[in-house]
Amino acid sequence: ALLFVSVVRLPGAGATATAPDPPAGSVRRLRVSAPLLLLLAASLVGGLVQRGVVYFMPRLLSEHLDAARVEWLGAATSWLAVKKGSYALGALVTTLALFIGMIAQWWGGKLADRWPRPRVFAVTSVLLGPLVLALALTQDHALFAAAIGFTFLFYLQQPLITSIGADLVDKQRHGALYGALFTMSFGLGSFSVEIGSRMTTAWGISSAYRGFAGIAAALVPVGLGLLWATRARQ
Repeated sequence: ALLFVSVVRLPGAGATATAPDPPAGSVRRLRVSAPLLLLLAASLVGGLVQRGVVYFMPRLLSEHLDAARVEWLGAATSWLAVKKGSYALGALVTTLALFIGMIAQWWGGKLADRWPRPRVFAVTSVLLGPLVLALALTQDHALFAAAIGFTFLFYLQQPLITSIGADLVDKQRHGALYGALFTMSFGLGSFSVEIGSRMTTAWGISSAYRGFAGIAAALVPVGLGLLWATRARQ
């Protein structure tokens, strides 16, 4: 929170969009606007969802994914000497899902360069929650597809968020912007591990994913609000 305050400030009564840049070497501060606040909120919510979903994914998959029912996965586990139903099986599939997410980041960058960024982000925000809920409710083939779909869609969003942010502030303040975004996502988003641990202990791993789906639902108004705010800004 202190880091956030250090890089974001409210404009003064006489501040305008054409205020001079700070001298070289001084702290580059961000001026608060509705689109910027919504973007920071999106980074926070996305961080909470991603940290929780990925952290507990190996356990979820080891409990609800039967490699014998997913033919090619059964063959892969035999070749790699991974025991069925083991935590190692869940970790293996999680690694594969994250590899798909790596590819999705490249596609996200391409989309950010070719399509209206806030619109694409709004669409992906609507789709993310149902995929998290599918992780809580499905097994075997459907669970595997939901895991791949979630990592693809979530990591597709990352270049969109940073590129939208770059559109909202001048280039002299990009460093402060990225610092604030990553504080929301990697910093405050890490609290979802504690939240997920408590939900898992109390109600089980599937209930924890229902909770993460509820958090992901907050991306819908945030994404649509960001789309509206950026249009109003133009």
